[in-house]
Amino acid sequence: MAMKSSKKNHPIDLVFIQKLLRQAGRIGIKRQSQLGYQLKEDDSLVTHVDKEIEAFLVGNISKLHPGHKIISEESAVIKGSSIYTWAIDPLDGTRVYCAGLPIWGISVGILLHDIPQWGVFYLPALNEMYVGAETDAFLNNQKMLPVVPPKLDSPTTFLAVPSRCHSLFDVKIKRLRSFGSLAAHLAFVARGVAVGALTQHASICDVTHPKICWDKSKIFVRGRIKIVGSG
Repeated sequence: MAMKSSKKNHPIDLVFIQKLLRQAGRIGIKRQSQLGYQLKEDDSLVTHVDKEIEAFLVGNISKLHPGHKIISEESAVIKGSSIYTWAIDPLDGTRVYCAGLPIWGISVGILLHDIPQWGVFYLPALNEMYVGAETDAFLNNQKMLPVVPPKLDSPTTFLAVPSRCHSLFDVKIKRLRSFGSLAAHLAFVARGVAVGALTQHASICDVTHPKICWDKSKIFVRGRIKIVGSG
Protein backbone atom coordinates (compact mmCIF):
# COMPACT_ATOMS: atom_id res chain seq x y z
CA MET A 1 0.00 0.00 0.00
CA ALA A 2 1.60 3.24 -1.15
CA MET A 3 1.12 6.49 0.74
CA LYS A 4 -1.16 9.17 -0.61
CA SER A 5 -1.04 12.87 0.20
CA SER A 6 -2.53 13.54 3.63
CA LYS A 7 -4.11 16.79 2.54
CA LYS A 8 -7.75 16.40 3.64
CA ASN A 9 -9.49 18.68 6.12
CA HIS A 10 -6.23 20.27 7.27
CA PRO A 11 -3.37 22.15 5.58
CA ILE A 12 -0.65 19.56 6.24
CA ASP A 13 0.72 18.03 3.04
CA LEU A 14 3.17 15.24 3.86
CA VAL A 15 4.20 14.85 0.22
CA PHE A 16 5.36 18.49 0.23
CA ILE A 17 7.27 17.90 3.48
CA GLN A 18 9.04 14.88 2.01
CA LYS A 19 10.12 16.96 -0.98
CA LEU A 20 11.50 19.60 1.39
CA LEU A 21 13.44 17.00 3.36
CA ARG A 22 14.91 15.48 0.21
CA GLN A 23 16.10 18.94 -0.84
CA ALA A 24 17.50 19.55 2.63
CA GLY A 25 19.19 16.14 2.48
CA ARG A 26 20.96 17.12 -0.72
CA ILE A 27 22.27 20.22 1.06
CA GLY A 28 23.60 18.03 3.87
CA ILE A 29 25.28 15.52 1.56
CA LYS A 30 26.89 18.29 -0.51
CA ARG A 31 28.19 20.12 2.55
CA GLN A 32 29.45 17.11 4.51
CA SER A 33 33.00 17.56 3.24
CA GLN A 34 32.99 21.32 3.98
CA LEU A 35 32.53 21.23 7.72
CA GLY A 36 32.98 23.78 10.43
CA TYR A 37 31.37 23.29 13.82
CA GLN A 38 30.88 24.85 17.23
CA LEU A 39 30.49 23.25 20.65
CA LYS A 40 27.19 24.09 22.38
CA GLU A 41 26.71 24.51 26.14
CA ASP A 42 25.38 20.94 26.46
CA ASP A 43 28.61 19.60 24.85
CA SER A 44 26.82 18.75 21.60
CA LEU A 45 27.98 20.00 18.22
CA VAL A 46 26.32 22.40 15.82
CA THR A 47 27.60 23.00 12.29
CA HIS A 48 26.94 25.63 9.68
CA VAL A 49 25.02 22.88 7.87
CA ASP A 50 22.54 22.58 10.78
CA LYS A 51 21.90 26.29 10.48
CA GLU A 52 21.67 26.25 6.67
CA ILE A 53 19.16 23.40 6.65
CA GLU A 54 17.21 25.01 9.49
CA ALA A 55 16.96 28.29 7.57
CA PHE A 56 15.87 26.41 4.43
CA LEU A 57 13.12 24.47 6.23
CA VAL A 58 11.88 27.34 8.38
CA GLY A 59 11.78 29.70 5.39
CA ASN A 60 9.77 27.30 3.23
CA ILE A 61 7.36 26.28 5.98
CA SER A 62 6.78 29.89 7.05
CA LYS A 63 6.12 30.90 3.44
CA LEU A 64 3.55 28.13 2.95
CA HIS A 65 2.00 28.38 6.42
CA PRO A 66 2.27 31.93 7.77
CA GLY A 67 1.01 32.03 11.33
CA HIS A 68 2.04 28.47 12.18
CA LYS A 69 4.31 28.14 15.20
CA ILE A 70 7.78 26.68 14.60
CA ILE A 71 10.29 25.26 17.09
CA SER A 72 13.70 24.19 15.84
CA GLU A 73 16.48 22.28 17.56
CA GLU A 74 19.14 24.92 16.97
CA SER A 75 17.75 28.41 17.33
CA ALA A 76 14.55 29.20 15.48
CA VAL A 77 11.38 29.85 17.46
CA ILE A 78 8.52 31.44 15.55
CA LYS A 79 5.44 32.31 17.52
CA GLY A 80 2.00 32.39 16.00
CA SER A 81 -1.69 32.14 16.71
CA SER A 82 -2.21 28.89 14.80
CA ILE A 83 -3.28 25.59 16.36
CA TYR A 84 -0.37 23.98 14.44
CA THR A 85 3.20 23.76 15.74
CA TRP A 86 6.15 22.48 13.69
CA ALA A 87 9.06 20.82 15.54
CA ILE A 88 12.22 20.64 13.44
CA ASP A 89 15.59 18.96 13.93
CA PRO A 90 17.66 20.03 10.91
CA LEU A 91 20.48 17.56 11.56
CA ASP A 92 20.05 14.73 14.05
CA GLY A 93 23.32 12.89 14.52
CA THR A 94 25.70 15.81 14.11
CA ARG A 95 28.76 14.02 15.52
CA VAL A 96 28.22 11.12 13.12
CA TYR A 97 27.74 13.59 10.29
CA CYS A 98 30.99 15.36 11.19
CA ALA A 99 32.79 12.01 11.12
CA GLY A 100 31.61 11.41 7.55
CA LEU A 101 29.32 8.50 8.53
CA PRO A 102 25.80 7.87 7.12
CA ILE A 103 23.41 7.61 10.09
CA TRP A 104 22.25 11.23 10.31
CA GLY A 105 18.85 12.59 9.47
CA ILE A 106 16.39 15.45 9.24
CA SER A 107 13.19 15.40 11.26
CA VAL A 108 9.94 17.36 11.04
CA GLY A 109 6.95 16.78 13.29
CA ILE A 110 3.64 18.64 13.36
CA LEU A 111 1.52 19.06 16.47
CA LEU A 112 -2.16 19.95 16.51
CA HIS A 113 -3.24 21.62 19.75
CA ASP A 114 0.19 20.58 21.12
CA ILE A 115 -0.43 16.87 20.38
CA PRO A 116 1.83 15.14 17.80
CA GLN A 117 -0.17 14.22 14.69
CA TRP A 118 2.14 13.96 11.64
CA GLY A 119 5.85 13.49 11.14
CA VAL A 120 8.59 12.82 8.64
CA PHE A 121 12.15 11.62 9.29
CA TYR A 122 14.66 11.30 6.45
CA LEU A 123 18.05 9.57 6.41
CA PRO A 124 19.59 11.11 3.25
CA ALA A 125 22.70 8.91 2.96
CA LEU A 126 20.54 5.77 3.22
CA ASN A 127 17.61 7.23 1.27
CA GLU A 128 15.16 6.10 3.97
CA MET A 129 12.03 8.22 4.47
CA TYR A 130 9.87 7.49 7.52
CA VAL A 131 6.39 9.04 7.59
CA GLY A 132 3.71 9.02 10.26
CA ALA A 133 0.30 9.93 8.81
CA GLU A 134 -3.24 9.96 10.22
CA THR A 135 -3.72 6.21 10.46
CA ASP A 136 -0.51 4.56 9.29
CA ALA A 137 3.28 4.70 9.24
CA PHE A 138 5.31 4.37 6.04
CA LEU A 139 8.89 3.62 5.06
CA ASN A 140 9.82 4.76 1.56
CA ASN A 141 6.17 5.10 0.61
CA GLN A 142 5.31 1.55 1.72
CA LYS A 143 3.05 0.92 4.69
CA MET A 144 4.82 -0.33 7.81
CA LEU A 145 2.80 -3.27 9.06
CA PRO A 146 2.23 -3.78 12.79
CA VAL A 147 5.11 -5.82 14.17
CA VAL A 148 5.69 -7.95 17.22
CA PRO A 149 8.50 -6.38 19.27
CA PRO A 150 11.67 -8.46 18.84
CA LYS A 151 12.72 -10.76 21.65
CA LEU A 152 15.80 -10.00 23.70
CA ASP A 153 17.27 -13.42 22.98
CA SER A 154 16.92 -13.08 19.20
CA PRO A 155 20.33 -13.35 17.48
CA THR A 156 19.65 -10.22 15.41
CA THR A 157 17.97 -7.89 17.89
CA PHE A 158 19.73 -5.10 19.74
CA LEU A 159 19.15 -2.22 22.11
CA ALA A 160 19.93 1.20 20.59
CA VAL A 161 21.92 3.31 23.03
CA PRO A 162 23.76 6.65 23.20
CA SER A 163 27.51 6.60 22.65
CA ARG A 164 28.11 7.31 26.34
CA CYS A 165 25.90 4.43 27.44
CA HIS A 166 28.74 2.82 29.40
CA SER A 167 28.93 5.86 31.69
CA LEU A 168 25.17 6.47 31.94
CA PHE A 169 23.46 3.11 32.33
CA ASP A 170 23.96 -0.32 33.86
CA VAL A 171 22.78 -2.50 30.96
CA LYS A 172 22.84 -6.30 30.95
CA ILE A 173 21.58 -6.86 27.39
CA LYS A 174 24.12 -8.66 25.18
CA ARG A 175 23.93 -6.59 22.00
CA LEU A 176 24.06 -2.81 22.10
CA ARG A 177 24.23 -0.54 19.06
CA SER A 178 24.97 3.18 18.96
CA PHE A 179 24.31 4.79 15.58
CA GLY A 180 24.62 8.38 16.79
CA SER A 181 21.09 9.58 15.96
CA LEU A 182 18.29 9.35 18.51
CA ALA A 183 15.62 9.80 15.86
CA ALA A 184 17.17 6.94 13.86
CA HIS A 185 17.27 4.76 16.97
CA LEU A 186 13.57 5.34 17.55
CA ALA A 187 12.73 4.77 13.89
CA PHE A 188 14.53 1.41 14.13
CA VAL A 189 12.34 0.55 17.11
CA ALA A 190 9.27 1.40 15.02
CA ARG A 191 10.53 -0.94 12.27
CA GLY A 192 10.91 -3.72 14.78
CA VAL A 193 14.66 -4.16 14.26
CA ALA A 194 15.61 -2.70 17.66
CA VAL A 195 14.10 -3.98 20.87
CA GLY A 196 14.22 -0.50 22.37
CA ALA A 197 16.21 2.71 22.70
CA LEU A 198 17.82 4.42 25.66
CA THR A 199 18.55 8.13 25.89
CA GLN A 200 19.82 10.46 28.56
CA HIS A 201 17.67 13.36 27.42
CA ALA A 202 15.51 14.32 24.47
CA SER A 203 13.78 17.41 23.12
CA ILE A 204 10.45 17.65 21.36
CA CYS A 205 12.35 18.05 18.06
CA ASP A 206 14.02 14.67 18.65
CA VAL A 207 10.96 12.58 19.43
CA THR A 208 7.87 14.06 17.74
CA HIS A 209 8.29 12.10 14.52
CA PRO A 210 9.36 8.75 16.07
CA LYS A 211 6.44 8.92 18.51
CA ILE A 212 4.07 9.14 15.57
CA CYS A 213 5.69 6.15 13.88
CA TRP A 214 5.39 4.19 17.10
CA ASP A 215 1.70 5.01 17.36
CA LYS A 216 0.88 4.27 13.75
CA SER A 217 2.85 1.01 13.59
CA LYS A 218 0.97 -0.12 16.71
CA ILE A 219 4.14 -1.12 18.54
CA PHE A 220 3.19 1.19 21.41
CA VAL A 221 -0.12 2.68 22.47
CA ARG A 222 -0.68 6.44 22.11
CA GLY A 223 0.12 8.29 25.30
CA ARG A 224 2.07 5.42 26.88
CA ILE A 225 5.46 5.77 25.24
CA LYS A 226 8.26 6.20 27.73
CA ILE A 227 11.82 7.33 27.16
CA VAL A 228 13.93 6.18 30.07
CA GLY A 229 17.11 8.00 30.92
CA SER A 230 19.41 8.78 33.79
CA GLY A 231 18.47 12.43 33.93
